[in-house]
Amino acid sequence: MRKSLYLWAAVLVCAGLAAGVWLDRKFFIRSPSSAGAPGKTAGERVSDAGGVGTFGTNAKPASAANEEPRVLRTRNGAADTSPRALQQAAARQVSEALERGDFAEAFSIIARMPPGQARVAAYQNAFSKYAAADPVAAVKAAAQLPDAYTREQSLQAAAAEWVKSDPASAFSWVQQVSDLNLQRNLLQGMVGSWVKADAPAAAAFAEQLPSGRLKNEVMGLVASQWARTDLESAASWAKSLPSGSGQREAIRRVTYQMSELNPANAAELAITLPPGAVRNELISTVASRWVDKDMNSAIKWMQQLPEDKDRQTALSQVGYRWMQTDSRAAMDYLQGFSESFKSDLLSRVASRWGSTDPNAAAAWAYSLPLDQTRDRALASIASSWAMNSPQEAAQFVSGLSPGEAQNNAATAVLSQWANYDPEQAAQWASSFPEGRLRDKALQQVAQQWAAYAPAEAVPWLESLPQGNSRDQAIAGFATALASTRPEMAVQWAETMSDAQLRTRKLEAVARTWLRSDQSAARTWIAQSDLPDDRKRQLLGSPTPPRR
Repeated sequence: MRKSLYLWAAVLVCAGLAAGVWLDRKFFIRSPSSAGAPGKTAGERVSDAGGVGTFGTNAKPASAANEEPRVLRTRNGAADTSPRALQQAAARQVSEALERGDFAEAFSIIARMPPGQARVAAYQNAFSKYAAADPVAAVKAAAQLPDAYTREQSLQAAAAEWVKSDPASAFSWVQQVSDLNLQRNLLQGMVGSWVKADAPAAAAFAEQLPSGRLKNEVMGLVASQWARTDLESAASWAKSLPSGSGQREAIRRVTYQMSELNPANAAELAITLPPGAVRNELISTVASRWVDKDMNSAIKWMQQLPEDKDRQTALSQVGYRWMQTDSRAAMDYLQGFSESFKSDLLSRVASRWGSTDPNAAAAWAYSLPLDQTRDRALASIASSWAMNSPQEAAQFVSGLSPGEAQNNAATAVLSQWANYDPEQAAQWASSFPEGRLRDKALQQVAQQWAAYAPAEAVPWLESLPQGNSRDQAIAGFATALASTRPEMAVQWAETMSDAQLRTRKLEAVARTWLRSDQSAARTWIAQSDLPDDRKRQLLGSPTPPRR
């Protein structure tokens, strides 16, 4: 057995050495002049090798056509054919070719490298150098690369170099790129490169661009990149811009950067914008980040905001932390706002708190006044709780006093639970006593269950005793199937015991069916047990098919 293992090990070693020698001769030790057909130019040879095609007039001809590339050697003088050594040899050869300005030779070597990140990086470096000599030829050549990822990375490298020497031409070229995702990535690289080299020049150029989407995008990118290295200068530039969409985008990007380091200054910058969606977005962002760093300062700033709308926006972010630490003060402050805003805010606080510490959230909710706001908070807590532990949430709901609060909380739990475990949710809903809550619960579970696994819901439906709650469950089941499986929907609707409810549901399913398959729907309506007047209404005029 041991001899067999030794024999296999020897075979594997020999195979590895043979593969290394083959790779060495295949990719690196072979003379570059032998790549491609005899008599072709260096650029044509790169095209043959899967490279970038011909090169611009600034590219020098291959100067090492008859030179055997050097490879790394071991101590005894033998060629080192390990993958790492071959990669190092290729990198050295590419570097030497680029130093000579021999781009054709550099790309020829890169094209013969094995696919991988090392080859992508080599292309990026080479195209950056090529663009410094001939940017138009560089982007044309990069665009011919067959691999999409390598092509995009190479285009970004070339464009980032081009913008340093001729920004007007570079931006004119990028506007012609039809792929908007690629265009956005190119812009990001170009602006980032230029801002690092000369931020004021990049900003001045952005201001001179014609109004429109491109200008706004470039203004925002300049502001964002500049803020990473010189936040104060970027903020000063953004504030000095003429009012308009370009300034709003620049201030938005700077504020995002500033809110992490200096939320007070970011808040001051945010309120310089006119009222609108961007101002609200930035005030919300500043408040959420500031309250995590210094809650008391964030609350004080929020209370001093001059506009009521701004205070509401900021309070929506700081309210959660404030309620956790000093709920009495927070509730006292909320008395100055409308009931609808107060109710919405407390519901959001309850939902967020319920997902992290539902027991503490429930204790807080019980301290609220007995009104609809408290009911909404309890339902929000139950819904968030059910996302993590539906059984515990169900137990919490069972402990609530019977009434609207309990009904809403139970519905909220079922809505979450039925999404990923409808069988358990159905079992819990089936335990409810007859009444409005049971009717609503069974209808909700059946509708959600039928949406993705109707066949699995059928045994449960069949097990339900006759009565109004069963009819409501079937109604929910039929509603979910009406647009996708109308035949099954009407079959189940016909089993409902309440005649009026049955007729309404059959008619509703029929109307939906007429929009998807008018011929089949009309055939069913004609032979159905629907009252004649309902049939005439449904069949009176053909319903246009849904587009």
